[in-house]
Amino acid sequence: YNPHNPQLSDILAELIEGIRVKESLDSFLSKLILPLEKTDPCSLHNSLKSIDIEIYRHRLALERLLDADSLSPNDLISFSDRLFSLWISWIRHEEFSNPVNNGVIAEVARLGFHAKWIEMAHELLHPVFLKMGYENDDGLLKILSRHLIKRMLQEAEALNKQSLFTQANIVLNNALNIAQAADLEDETQAVESQIKVSVRGLYNTYLRVALDGILNGNIAMGEFYLRKALDYQSQNREILLGSSSSKSVYEIFADVCLDKALRLDKEGKYEQALPFLEKAMEYAGRQGIYLRQHELQQTHTRTLREIYRQKVIAALSSLQSGNYIEGKSLLDEALVIKKGNIASILPIPTEDSAFQLYQKASFYFVMDSLIQISNELSLDSLLNAASLVLLQYPENLSDDSLICKKKIELGKLQFERMMSSVGSLLWDFNLEKARQLWLDAFEMIPQWNLQDCSEINDRLNEMAERIEIQECRFARYRLGLLEYEVRSAFQEGDYLKGDSLADSAMQVRTSLADCPLNYSVITQLRQQYYSLIQYNRLLEQLTNIYEMPPADSLEKLRLQLYAIHRSDSSVAKEFPLPDTLWLVALYPSEKLIHYYFENLKEKNRWIAILKLMEKSRQLGLSSDLFVTWQENLGYHLAITDEIPAKKETVVKYLDQIFPEREWYKTLHKAYLQTKLRRRTIF
Repeated sequence: YNPHNPQLSDILAELIEGIRVKESLDSFLSKLILPLEKTDPCSLHNSLKSIDIEIYRHRLALERLLDADSLSPNDLISFSDRLFSLWISWIRHEEFSNPVNNGVIAEVARLGFHAKWIEMAHELLHPVFLKMGYENDDGLLKILSRHLIKRMLQEAEALNKQSLFTQANIVLNNALNIAQAADLEDETQAVESQIKVSVRGLYNTYLRVALDGILNGNIAMGEFYLRKALDYQSQNREILLGSSSSKSVYEIFADVCLDKALRLDKEGKYEQALPFLEKAMEYAGRQGIYLRQHELQQTHTRTLREIYRQKVIAALSSLQSGNYIEGKSLLDEALVIKKGNIASILPIPTEDSAFQLYQKASFYFVMDSLIQISNELSLDSLLNAASLVLLQYPENLSDDSLICKKKIELGKLQFERMMSSVGSLLWDFNLEKARQLWLDAFEMIPQWNLQDCSEINDRLNEMAERIEIQECRFARYRLGLLEYEVRSAFQEGDYLKGDSLADSAMQVRTSLADCPLNYSVITQLRQQYYSLIQYNRLLEQLTNIYEMPPADSLEKLRLQLYAIHRSDSSVAKEFPLPDTLWLVALYPSEKLIHYYFENLKEKNRWIAILKLMEKSRQLGLSSDLFVTWQENLGYHLAITDEIPAKKETVVKYLDQIFPEREWYKTLHKAYLQTKLRRRTIF
């Protein structure tokens, strides 16, 4: 390669261009959300790979060139021009200021060109500087920088003349950084002078766009760009020194808004004029003294009065023609104006006539609004809201035909919602709630003027029949279910539960003459298990006692149980014989034992006492319960039997008759004492 070959600058430029494009894409693809319709991910990936390949090719070419003879500074100047042309092409790109683009153009244009250029000069071209014989690259850097800044100033001046101040600022700020890095004082002053032109131009552009926005009726746009202008002024206070102060700017904009409002007032467009007057008052309030304050206040008052008058007249016209919703809306707006400016609004002749119809309009509007949102409300919320509407407005308002129709419409809507809910309740056999809701619907008919509506009456009768049908079905279903439960309880031996369920079954009733219920199965089951039911009831009465009753009461219950047990074999199969011993085992108490033993003693049935005591022992009852009667029995046996009163004979006899010496120890003792004492006496 010839080092003076013109291809050198092309290769260098293409190399730097490839690096810049690659870095730009890598940096911003991770930050920007590109619309899918504008970006093909596969294509973009392939493009990035091709860029990598091109960068590698150009690096190899540059390395080969550096191995050749010395290079010329002109080659580097040409390369610098090529690099600047690439960058400025981004700045001047037609999509740069387009708000609908994806932002890549604008972001790449705002890249710090100076940083890239200086980095290139110090790092990428450092081998080139050494090859050209420069021990210190500062001198060559100044040459390259001065040439580049000259081009940048020319480009910025052209951009300023085209009113492209944002783009000019980008170019000039980069030029300033390059000039300062290369320590070029003259170039720095020239750049700073041109920066003032672009900054003032951009500031004035913001103000002009803001004024145009207001003049064209776009207050939001005007406010937005006015704020941008004032913020920009604050950021560049030194450069914009001598420009209009914020107070002066507000005065200008107050005048513009007031003049715009005056023009609209002359055209009779008072409502359109009001926002401009309010904005003018806002701007006027941001300065100490506004020279047109009196004119502004008068215009504002006059405009409010005209708006109020127009709304009241339009409202009266709408109300008289039956357009209650529009009429009420206009009157509401008029009331807001009057309430906020009560000292400025004067009465007008049509005011009383309009507000006399306001209550009707409100009634109509509330009912219509309730109809519109009814699907979003639960039934209870709808009924409560409708009830409040009736309470809030007088009944005589319904004399109006339109209100009457709207009232009937709302009433029908409620009625149908209630009937639908009744149907749902019937499906769930919730008869009580369904019947109550049906009655509520019946009672609301006259409240909503529905009594003459044949479809309402037909629907009411239809639901009444459905309630009766479901009531009959449910009663029969309930009775059948209870029959099954009664039979199951009896078969499982839970006779009291079965009897209780049978009572519930006999309570199943309907108010319908044509819905007979058959209780014969329940009656037959109760008859079949009558003895077992009675036995269990007495047994429960006997066993569920919290305090020990008198012994004779217990005996009476036992005798009743005994009688049933002896008279019905089904009871005998399931329950043990409720004899005396059974009751003693059930209630092991001295009182009960004394009751039975005393009766036997009175009948002189000591053998029965002995047998009952022995059976009690065999059942495991404690001997402590029989202490008294062991003494009595021991004493009786000792004086009535013919056993010789010898201790050895007596002890042998007792061990033979009462071998359980420990359990019968009291009887043994009483017998021995009595028998041996009698021997001593005689």
